[in-house]
Order: sequence, then structure tokens, then C-alpha cells
Amino acid sequence: MGQLIPFSKFDSYLIGLKKVGNFYNGTILDTNILVALSYEVKANHEEVIDFLDDKIIANDIGLFTNIVTSAEFINIYRRILLTENLADSIDESSKLRFSKASRTLIKTKYGLYKKLQETQGKDLIFNEGDLKRIRDTFPGVQHSGKSPWPELTKAFLGNHLQEAYDLLMATGIKYLSPNEESQRDLFTEKLFFKDAITISSSSGLALFDSMILNSLKASVFSFAITCDADLAYATLVEPSIKDIVAPDSIVAGMKNYNFKV
Repeated sequence: MGQLIPFSKFDSYLIGLKKVGNFYNGTILDTNILVALSYEVKANHEEVIDFLDDKIIANDIGLFTNIVTSAEFINIYRRILLTENLADSIDESSKLRFSKASRTLIKTKYGLYKKLQETQGKDLIFNEGDLKRIRDTFPGVQHSGKSPWPELTKAFLGNHLQEAYDLLMATGIKYLSPNEESQRDLFTEKLFFKDAITISSSSGLALFDSMILNSLKASVFSFAITCDADLAYATLVEPSIKDIVAPDSIVAGMKNYNFKV
């Protein structure tokens, strides 16, 4: 238990699971997988889609997530939309009127993120702190012809968050919940919040991610799928969690911490 399986070795891994005889055809997807599925600009978008199509769906393995993961996905998608729209809004062709302070901050921050994307492969998505700093350069209401922040967010986000959620659910992904009577057989033990805290404490993993691993640990599923190096790291720290399947690049990166993978 607690293995880290690269995409490229999934076929042999699946054969081994089925030989054991108690393999349940289902898996849990983490937030980064949901984002990679929905966001075409993300570097591993095609890799994730191909893997799920060719290795998971083709083998009739059901896709599950939970409400916490879905909420985190929508939150990240919100940041993506705000980042892209703010960057477009400071273009010379934009008709929106921003203060000099707003334009300067957006341009500066976007330039820094762009450089990180080019040099380190980081996602070009403003973090919460930067979005709040940008927000604070805007008026709360119309002032001197300049667009207020609430008006901008309504224009930038509109129905897009709901549409992203609906499209995700249309893929056949199901919610995993111990409170659903029809899913009682998908859990081998009760879920306790304190167990998620324990997982977080063992590796420093964010609590949202710990809740994914806790669900995996308490379920009948043999593995979860992630694009998050933090989840991979936590699994190697705490091998009782079960297995994690991840892109080869994520698995290779764990060698930097002297883990045997």
C-alpha cells in the first residue's frame, strides 16, 4: 500500500490489482485532475484526458469526487477566469477604464506570473492575495467613469462558474459520500475529520487535500488519481493511505526527496 504509480505503468499495475480479486472498479479524482480536465491551457490537459479515456474509462473504472474537491475546483476556476479577464482588460484594445494604479499592478503581477510560467512551468493564475490587492485598487461603486470591482466580477464570471460545474458533472463523475444510502458499500470504515487532520499533520498537506486521502483510505477504492505533487508526497510519507496514480513527471519529482519510487 502507499505506492506511487506513474501513468506509464498503470496497465501492469491494474493487472496486478485484478489478480488480487477484490478490486472495485472505481477511483477518486483530486482537484488538480478536475482543473486539468476543464482548463485547456493547463500544460497536462491533453495528458490527463488521454489517460482517463484510454486507461480509466476504457476499463469501465468509475470516476468519483467529493463536494470539497468540487468546491476547490470551482474556486480555482474562478481565479483562472479573473486572471485571464484582468489581463485582457489592460490590453490597449480594451474599452474598460481602469485607474493607473490598477493597470500598473495587473500588468506587473501578470508579467511576474508569465515569467514563472516560462521558466518554471508554473500555472498563470493569480493567487488569492494578488487578487485582493488588485481588487483594492478599484472603487466599490462607479467613480469618475471607472468600472467598480463588483461590476467587473459579474462581467468576468457571469454564468461561467455554473457552466464549468455542469460540464464537469456531464462527464459522468459522481459524488462520493458516506451519507448516501446507495454508497454505503463503497466505504469500509467511517470518515472522521480528525483522521484528515492526522494526515495533514504527518506531511504538512493542505486540509482539503488531506480530506481526499482520508476518503480514499476509508473507501473500497484501491487508488486515487492526482496531478498534485503534494498529494504524491503525502502518500509516500504515510503508506497506509493506499495508492496514488500520477503523471510520470510528478512521480519522477519525488526522487528529489530521496523517496524510493
